[in-house]
Amino acid sequence: MVKKHKTNTIQVGSTYLYCRNKKWWIYYRLEGEQIRYSLKCTNRKIAIEKALEISNRIERGEVVDMQAERIKKNTTVNEFLEKFFEIHNGWSTETTRKNKGLLNHWTAWEKTGSRRLVAIRPEDIVHYLAYWRKRGNKDSSVNRKLACLKTVFRRASEWGYVDTSCTDKVQQTKEVLAVPNALTDEEFRALMDNVPETTQQICTILVETGLRWGELMALEWSHIDLKKRELLVVRSGRSTDFRVIPLTQTAIAVFKDVRQQGRIPFVANVKSIRKGLRAAAVRAKIKHVYPHMFRHTFATRCRDAGVPIDRIKELLGHRTMTMTLRYAQARPVQLREAISLLESRS
Repeated sequence: MVKKHKTNTIQVGSTYLYCRNKKWWIYYRLEGEQIRYSLKCTNRKIAIEKALEISNRIERGEVVDMQAERIKKNTTVNEFLEKFFEIHNGWSTETTRKNKGLLNHWTAWEKTGSRRLVAIRPEDIVHYLAYWRKRGNKDSSVNRKLACLKTVFRRASEWGYVDTSCTDKVQQTKEVLAVPNALTDEEFRALMDNVPETTQQICTILVETGLRWGELMALEWSHIDLKKRELLVVRSGRSTDFRVIPLTQTAIAVFKDVRQQGRIPFVANVKSIRKGLRAAAVRAKIKHVYPHMFRHTFATRCRDAGVPIDRIKELLGHRTMTMTLRYAQARPVQLREAISLLESRS
């Protein structure tokens, strides 16, 4: 509803428009107070359209504080991320640590952090991801970076800092599912012969349970029931998000040794462990080894033992089947064994 008053004021629903110095202004009442501000436009038609949108929001019962919304629209990337990490709790402790590192890099890259959040465009995101591809990052790694940025902008949209997420139009790269790199039993034994006892214990638990590094470091004795032979894995910050892993005799023996030594389950620096494993792999004359490879080894062992793929998914704690299906593919060694069986029959 648009009405023109004699005082050169135009009523649009529950709001009022007037022109001053060729610019259109709007005012309305919010919780008993009169709100007045410039629409930042000189076109009468556009001003009426904006006023009509605000009026409709007021009639729907929405609190329309345009001053607060304007402050949000002027928020820089750095300012928003500070608020984001105060509120957002959808990531585990380890994921938060990794994503903070990525976002710190992103904000420093081409001074992105000083830009207004609403000024970030899809092409800016594509340009940033292209930077990582040029540095040799795999599609899976680039997709994880995009997933992090998508979460940030999705929250920005939900909280009213941007109208739409600029990452919605940026698609993930289709990944070629490769068989994860796992250790053979012989390689694992050779590696254990070249590392100290504490590292042996850590590696053994990882390969016997399939835990992620962050999950291992977050273990408490209350999560470990040696009588029931079970391990409770609780996702950081979410008491309802958990899984139970049955323990092997080997894992139980390691936990008993650690408890007898009077230590909390495990405290270690991942960089030190990674460095030690790299040196041990050289001494053992095997391929490059890193902590996450033990999780791959656990899943591969399950697959080789004939464990159904849906059970492997639950043991690993995957959200979807996509990641688990990588282990369903036959490894080169298994293909060679299949050909050997064929040759023996011939």
